[in-house]
Amino acid sequence: MLKQEGITYVLGMGLFNGMQILSMRTIKPDAMLGQVIQAMVRGLGTAGGHGMIAGGQVRNILGDEKSQTEIEQLLTRRMLRKLGLPLCEPEELISEKDASSD
Repeated sequence: MLKQEGITYVLGMGLFNGMQILSMRTIKPDAMLGQVIQAMVRGLGTAGGHGMIAGGQVRNILGDEKSQTEIEQLLTRRMLRKLGLPLCEPEELISEKDASSD
């Protein structure tokens, strides 16, 4: 995803065995993503990393859709705040129509 024009940061996250797993990447050598992701999970989980790569986890997440959405939104808001970026509406990279045609 970092090869897409205009993409500087990528955050991937998902639920696995009751844990929210996070992975971050950037093209900015001075981004210090370890500090960014630690701020994101502060009080919720653990994280680490360095310049351009970081990862973390938040344990004991309920598997229902509401709980998943809430933790994703919280972590995304914290990431944007730490990076000094505005909160904006998400943009689909693949539409449901495109996904179903495979």
